[in-house]
Amino acid sequence: MGKLEIEKIPPKYNTLLHKKLDERNRSLKKNIKEFLSASYHHGNRTIHTSTEHLIKSKAALQDVTHNLSVIQRDLGSLQEKVDIISTCNLLPQLTVPPRHTATPPS
Repeated sequence: MGKLEIEKIPPKYNTLLHKKLDERNRSLKKNIKEFLSASYHHGNRTIHTSTEHLIKSKAALQDVTHNLSVIQRDLGSLQEKVDIISTCNLLPQLTVPPRHTATPPS
């Protein structure tokens, strides 16, 4: 007994017109229920798909954030090493002579 059973009330009028109207009303009610059910299920699937995409996007953003923090840490370490090397007086001073341009032969 899943659904509530409703007593069928006999129609007040039993003409052919009223029978056809009752038949059309039942058909309309069935079509409306099917339309609303299909719309609900389509919306539910759309929301589910959107949720899955958002979860994947969140995971990708977390990966990017982690990778950026690793890069930032590595760049800081590299900057420290470059500063140590550049301030160290153990390396000889290198000078680059000015670049001479070749003169075309006349």
